[in-house]
Amino acid sequence: MDPLRSVLATDPDHAQANYLLGVALIQTRQPSLAIWPLRKAAQDEEYAVPAGLLLASTLNQMQGYEEAVKATDAVLRADPESIYALQVRANANIGMGASEAALLDAERVLELEPDSYQGFALKAMALTKLDRKEDAEQTILELNETARAMDEPGVSMQACVALAVFYRDNDHENSEPSITDCIERFPGEPFVLREAENYYDGVERSDEATALWRRAVEESPDNYGLRSMLAERLAKQNMPEEAEATLLEAAELFEEARAWDQLARFYLNHGDNEKALEATDKAIALVGTASTEDLRFRRADLLVSLERLEEAEQAAAELEEVVYRELVRARILMAQGDDRQALDLLESALTRWPNNAPARYLAGRAAGILGYRSRALAHYREATRAEDASTDAALEVARLQLENGAYIDAVSMANRHLNSRAVRGAEARIIAARASAALANYADARRFLLPLSKLPDQELNRVIELAAIARAAAGPEAAAEVVESSKLDIADPANQLALGSLVRDYVSLGRSDDAAARVASALAAHPEEASLHDIQGRLLLLSGSSEQARASFDAALAIEPEYGPALAGLASLAVDAGDLDGAAALLERASAADPTDAESAYQLAQIRLSQGNSERAEAALRELVKQSPGHAGASNDLAWILAEKGEDLDVALDLARRAARIDTRPAILDTLGWVQFKLGDAASALSTYTRALKEEPDSPSVRYRMGLALRALGRSDDALVEFREAVASESTFPESAAAEAEIAQLEASG
Repeated sequence: MDPLRSVLATDPDHAQANYLLGVALIQTRQPSLAIWPLRKAAQDEEYAVPAGLLLASTLNQMQGYEEAVKATDAVLRADPESIYALQVRANANIGMGASEAALLDAERVLELEPDSYQGFALKAMALTKLDRKEDAEQTILELNETARAMDEPGVSMQACVALAVFYRDNDHENSEPSITDCIERFPGEPFVLREAENYYDGVERSDEATALWRRAVEESPDNYGLRSMLAERLAKQNMPEEAEATLLEAAELFEEARAWDQLARFYLNHGDNEKALEATDKAIALVGTASTEDLRFRRADLLVSLERLEEAEQAAAELEEVVYRELVRARILMAQGDDRQALDLLESALTRWPNNAPARYLAGRAAGILGYRSRALAHYREATRAEDASTDAALEVARLQLENGAYIDAVSMANRHLNSRAVRGAEARIIAARASAALANYADARRFLLPLSKLPDQELNRVIELAAIARAAAGPEAAAEVVESSKLDIADPANQLALGSLVRDYVSLGRSDDAAARVASALAAHPEEASLHDIQGRLLLLSGSSEQARASFDAALAIEPEYGPALAGLASLAVDAGDLDGAAALLERASAADPTDAESAYQLAQIRLSQGNSERAEAALRELVKQSPGHAGASNDLAWILAEKGEDLDVALDLARRAARIDTRPAILDTLGWVQFKLGDAASALSTYTRALKEEPDSPSVRYRMGLALRALGRSDDALVEFREAVASESTFPESAAAEAEIAQLEASG
């Protein structure tokens, strides 16, 4: 690419250089950057067709369907019988919903090439989109007859699968017979086995799909590709030990670089960096004289992960590709805690290789550590666009969007992660379940959690999440039933989260005695467990037995002196007693014991605010929203502080919007409206206050601020009504004097 760019620097319209640069950019997975040089090349008569076709297919893959149609139109003007151009345009028309136009293109392809598999397939697809399913079925049957007559096994196989897919989507009665026919006619063919896998997984007969892959390997033991695909299947079905054994056997049997490379990637995905390094070294040794740059880059990266930084520095220096060197050095900087310099280095590298997924992922991580959430989200998204399978970028987007309250996107990205990476599936499923529950899609939420029962060490998480869904859907009684009917031993300290969940629901149901009995039973079995004494303390606190609660918290701390939850429990007692300094000291210890304890940090910030120490409160809230961005209260309070100060209002708006997506209580909406008002957007503020008053019509503070918004919009009479309503309220409110002043001013001017 560098020599081509040198040519274009002096001759920007050089058609061949633009075309070749476009080809190079696509081959290096930078399709978005390829669009401009291909457009330039397509303007030249000599390159109009090849550049135009490559441009159209690239736009199609990027879902730029309208532009793809325009590009193929230009090609077809130069070459009206270009079958490939017609196929690309048909695909683009289907993508943009122009099924009639797609049908015309498909029929033209079949006129030019009556035996065209693509022509038949596109025609069937267009007919299906037009809801002409009988015609679509007939087209695919014709394709099968044509394929048999041609005596072309490859075309026959594709035709057979096309019919099976059609029946799977449109005629369930014929679905299984058609896929069985393909399996029998084309045994051991990966293309067929993939579709069979999709079918059996769809009807919850996954074991049969796995058995097909096993049989294929048994019948063709010398076929490395089948072993590789079996291993992928086993990993996807959460059978990592069998997947590893299959890959290891293949690597030792075939002794090829690709086999050791795949084994290394398996270990990498499963977090075993030592074994990944060993397998990578064997792959490098087997490559011979061929380029090993990608493998050597991975080796350097693994050395960083293993904290062998000096070796990583040396390995980086030996890399020829500048971007690879910079990526490794950025990883070393991150390992050394210098995330800011690492981010600068990564973003510099990305200007030269913008579609490098690992670099984008690392940049997202560095930006996230530094608290640049929007920047992190942008990098993670670009990583998913470049390549889903190589990083956890989709998972990170899902997590961030769950915290942001963007639940639809969270579900979508969690699904994307599950489809591309079998590892860390439990976390993605929990994120998808929580986001679905937030959208009140409770059936979907439960469905995401079902596979957790087959994963090791996930039963507790499954039960806790199902209880939360049941609580949201049907109340505490349903949530308690989930825990009660589970196979968990809730007296076991390992399952104390389930016990805590059950206790909270019992208290909500007025069954405090049952809750106390459960806790007492657990404590009798495990009297030296701090967490159980803490749960007992919280139960006593809820029942108003403060001194007994204090004794339980003290008992927990006698076992584990810096047990965070017990310290927080004592802090709540100190607040009730009016000892704010004592409460703050306890909460500081609780936060130090568990930096992820957002609630203790939030309570500490609120105490600082109540003590008039707004600077320390603001600093604490800024740190909290960085560490726990999904904490609506922290985002709301910091947004209010910033709005009151009139500083960082764009940041305040982002925080207030996030809080309002997560929690739609009137107090949260009040903050959002105030930030909007401070930014000069009185119309949006008025809309927000209207929403808040629907939920809490008696709030004088909201009515006062709604009056300010109305006055700013020139609606003085309506503003006066709101100010009077606020003052007439039976509730006292801090803005009462200001409201009286507004009334006096408006009455005087009126």
